[in-house]
Amino acid sequence: MFRRTIVFAVAIVAIAGVGSLVFMNADTVSVNLGGERTYTLRLGYVILLSAFAGVLGTLFLEVLREGRWAFRTWRVQREVRHAERRRQLRDEARHLALAGNYGRARTLLSKLTRGEEPSVVDLVDIADTHLAEGDPATARKLLDDGVKTFGNDPLLLHARARACLETGDAAAAVAALERAVKTYPDSPLLHRTLRDALVAVDANDRAADAQGRVVELDPTNVVEKQRLLDLRLAAANRLEGRERTRALKALVAMAPAYIPGVLARIEDLEAGGHRRAALRLIDKTITRSSSPAFLDAADRLLATTNDRQRAKFYARAIAAHPANDDIAARARGKAPTREAAEADETDDQAAPAAAAPATESATS
Repeated sequence: MFRRTIVFAVAIVAIAGVGSLVFMNADTVSVNLGGERTYTLRLGYVILLSAFAGVLGTLFLEVLREGRWAFRTWRVQREVRHAERRRQLRDEARHLALAGNYGRARTLLSKLTRGEEPSVVDLVDIADTHLAEGDPATARKLLDDGVKTFGNDPLLLHARARACLETGDAAAAVAALERAVKTYPDSPLLHRTLRDALVAVDANDRAADAQGRVVELDPTNVVEKQRLLDLRLAAANRLEGRERTRALKALVAMAPAYIPGVLARIEDLEAGGHRRAALRLIDKTITRSSSPAFLDAADRLLATTNDRQRAKFYARAIAAHPANDDIAARARGKAPTREAAEADETDDQAAPAAAAPATESATS
């Protein structure tokens, strides 16, 4: 009731205002609308008509703005529904691919590209069905066409590299992955795949560089660090002469607890006639590791030395690994004598004086 009263009062005031406006502006004016169309009206009517025209124009502009907003909202909602439909089709296609129904999965994925250009994700999903079905040649052809269309897209290049590896063309996989890594250098997955491709073409030195980048991107991954050491050892073993010696020396300096690298360094020192340097390396390593392979190498070297040196080595080994029964059993093979123990003390006192010559012998 109160609202109706307010509306009625406002209407009365508006009518009174319009009447007053017309009454106070009773003079006539001539309005020319162009050409010979001239009208004579009261000034009050002209004022009201102008105001009415302004209101109509404002309303028209507001209707256009709201219509534009409504059209934009409708278009966005249509795109959202379309995207949701695409997501449902893609999920269903992936489920079918996991179930082994690759043909039906490709049919659904083809619906996604009907009437529009396929995206990179669409091409990769279709290629994955071919790879899973055991048809890497078709997958590679599809991805090659995609690379021509989309360029150096990392996702597309990674899929192409996997297809190349499946077809046995590791060199093409390496080329694709190197392009992908340049585009997206912070991807551990790309570097891992590049590493595997380089190993497939026996480029262990470059594979080690790729693995080094993986370790940089994931420094807490112990497995990747171990893989890096394995690759560096494989790369060093492919070298010869001084290059191999330098590579093994750098590997042992980088990872002194990496036993395969230490064993390779010991063999290299033995082959070069540096038995003393090999024995010193064994003495340094025994405090870090007690693996059977390392102990076998130590026994082989110590077999040609005197009992005193062997006793000193195993005394240090037992001190570093007191709960290791293997070390204790190996030490009992030749029990150290009292004279050997006294000689050990003499050697320990003379060790600082002999450190410099020993270092020179190790570096040689």
